[in-house]
Amino acid sequence: MEQSNLLELAKQGEPNAIAALMNAVLSPKGITARAGMDQDCLCIFLESQKPLNQETLVAFIQKGLLELGNDSIRSVRAQGKRLGEESFAWTREFSLRSTEPTSRVATLTPPVELEDEEHEEAIVEDSIEEEEFEEESLSFRGWLKTRWRVYAIPVALVVIGGFIAGGTMAFWSTAKSQSQGSIDSVTKPHQDSASEKQKEAETYLKAMTAAQQKFYQQNNRFAKSLEELERSANVISQSYSYAYRLRVGTDSVITAVPREADLKSYVGIVALTPSGTESLICRSLKPSTQAPEKPKAAKTTKKLTCPARSQKL
Repeated sequence: MEQSNLLELAKQGEPNAIAALMNAVLSPKGITARAGMDQDCLCIFLESQKPLNQETLVAFIQKGLLELGNDSIRSVRAQGKRLGEESFAWTREFSLRSTEPTSRVATLTPPVELEDEEHEEAIVEDSIEEEEFEEESLSFRGWLKTRWRVYAIPVALVVIGGFIAGGTMAFWSTAKSQSQGSIDSVTKPHQDSASEKQKEAETYLKAMTAAQQKFYQQNNRFAKSLEELERSANVISQSYSYAYRLRVGTDSVITAVPREADLKSYVGIVALTPSGTESLICRSLKPSTQAPEKPKAAKTTKKLTCPARSQKL
């Protein structure tokens, strides 16, 4: 299939083209998508070695199809299962004419099995040189750009027109994500108030800062990227854009910048100390689209302090 024609075919409702766009995002996650048509119903089949997160994947499919803007597809039936299993673990059917997916068939929820995150095949990462900073945007465009050479996705520029994830998403369902209430609360917000959206960023940074400290204790190093850190914490966030900077052997910094006006920005740091690690999260005093500067250690106490125009969270 010609790259130049892929998006156009997907907009026309061609199942294989739609599956190709989805696989450009899902394949690096270990998920395979297939698609076919049953009259005016688009059937999507998802397979992975791990249990799949039904709600996240349904939202992902619906968003991508709505952005393609095809009028011939009246409904969608999405089914997910683990590789090697005969029956589907879950089935969801919804209409593209409504804003929320509506279940029209029975949903089968399999028993959630405990998955050891350390057994997950590590994604290839470029080596990080000493004292070299790496920054990775949490947006799908940034995610795709940084992994062009790793995954060699030939349809990268075309995919942007359709299935935009909007952030790193937890496509898998694990017992770990269900047992950690503080991390589960970092989901796509349905509230519109500034305080609730800012609460999302605060909860995200608290969860990621704690995850970074735990990651260091278990691996004797910081996570190399936001994706690696998020895999260990199963965190999803939508209202803010996040960036990650790592200075090997010294500290790691995560910034949270709002995607809309009238929201405050944040910075979180985990720094190495002689006794282990020290963490701090700072919030801008006023709404800002720029993150606060990196916290530094005070000359007298040697403790991390928030920079000017920000305060400790």
